[in-house]
Amino acid sequence: DVYKRQVIDISSFSSSSKKIEDELAKVGIYANRNPIPFDKRPAYNPSGIRLGTPSVTCRGFKEKESEEMARLIVKLINNINSSKIKKEIKKRIEFLASRFPIYGDFQW
Repeated sequence: DVYKRQVIDISSFSSSSKKIEDELAKVGIYANRNPIPFDKRPAYNPSGIRLGTPSVTCRGFKEKESEEMARLIVKLINNINSSKIKKEIKKRIEFLASRFPIYGDFQW
């Protein structure tokens, strides 16, 4: 089902889901805060972030690219206050996005 969502449990990280959501957006990875099953955190700061898998698959990402995205997300969360790391991640995300454009064959 192309409408399945990927929710990542971030409860083991010290940063809030809002901070993670905001920092991911700054490097070009868009996610939403989302509760996980049996979440102990409040709705305004849930223990999960959701990635829309249709946006990944529509670009043509396969396992290799999806695994790299996951590694970049974890790297960002582990280095959430490092502007140097975030610049590196943003550059890599821009490169991946350029290799897999949403409308690669679109003509005006």
